[in-house]
Amino acid sequence: MSDATHAPNALALFSNMTGALAAETARAAGAPTALVSITFDMMGEGQPAATRVDIVRATKSLVFSQGDILDGAGRRLLAAAAVHKILK
Repeated sequence: MSDATHAPNALALFSNMTGALAAETARAAGAPTALVSITFDMMGEGQPAATRVDIVRATKSLVFSQGDILDGAGRRLLAAAAVHKILK
């Protein structure tokens, strides 16, 4: 498969993960947040079945998070790490 074939699925995965990380960091911070940095690692191909997000650390001004998108068998399709600034 060419890179062009992977692009639509990859963009959808990036978008879904960005939204999930933003929602969880805002919930953890108890305030709106703004994305400072994000890194994606494509781990495999397949149909996304679940998204999980963990808060790694939170300070007074930043929230560090990581997340995965998994297929139906629990294999990672995408891994991400992000830093969000807490807006108060």
